[in-house]
Amino acid sequence: MPFAPFTGVNHHRQSTLFGCALLSDEREETFVWLFRQWLNCMWDESPGAIITDQDLAICNATKKSSQRSESMNSFFNGYVNSNTPLSDFVDQYEKPIASRRDTEENEDLISMTTTPDLTNMHSLEAHAGKVYSRSIFKLFQNEFMQILHCQHSKKVVTGVEMVYAVTFKYSLQTHTIYHEAKIKIKDIFCRDGP
Repeated sequence: MPFAPFTGVNHHRQSTLFGCALLSDEREETFVWLFRQWLNCMWDESPGAIITDQDLAICNATKKSSQRSESMNSFFNGYVNSNTPLSDFVDQYEKPIASRRDTEENEDLISMTTTPDLTNMHSLEAHAGKVYSRSIFKLFQNEFMQILHCQHSKKVVTGVEMVYAVTFKYSLQTHTIYHEAKIKIKDIFCRDGP
């Protein structure tokens, strides 16, 4: 019986389970049905990617539901496989979920009870340290430090297009960045007088 887990990434950059299904077969139509049911449960909010083992039926179904697919190790590796009897499935299913939940709770505890090491005492870095989990903060901090080591200058400004030259302080290599400013106004409310 095919097993289809819906996994994603939480605020600690760890795999997490959103839901799953036991399917009667692995036909393309079954996966299309499953993806439509999933979208319905998610209020038609499409995920950024569908994680799959690249099975041809899944790949075709993701194209029909206009989603990207990318390869990733299964959330349930080492716990459930195609030879797991249905009678053992429920017990085996709970083990990785409990393990992931414990790991997430530990990361939450670390994020709530520790203060991140700040590298330059910039107010933006300090704010990020307060609002991000430790793993996301480390990503932010790495990017932020790289930005601080950049020098930039405007080369060209034409209408809405701007061209910048960006150089890392300790490198002789210059990168050209093209930026097109787009103004998008969603709602405008006008009224006369007070």
